[in-house]
Amino acid sequence: IAQMDGKIDELKQEVQGLRASQNGIRQDIAGIHHEIAAVHATLVRHEGRLDRIERRLELSDAPSL
Repeated sequence: IAQMDGKIDELKQEVQGLRASQNGIRQDIAGIHHEIAAVHATLVRHEGRLDRIERRLELSDAPSL
C-alpha cells in the first residue's frame, strides 16, 4: 500500500506539471492570437489609407481607354 501511495503521489505531481505546462501553452497561444489581431488591425488601417490615397490621386486598376 505504501508503494501504491508513493506511485499515486508521483502521478499527481506529473499531472500537476502537465497542467502547468498546458496553462503555459494556452497563455502563449492567447498572446499569439493577440499579436495576430494587432497585425490585422494595422493592415486594415493601411488598406483604408491606401484606398483614400488612390481616390485622392484618382488612381484606378481599370485600364484607360
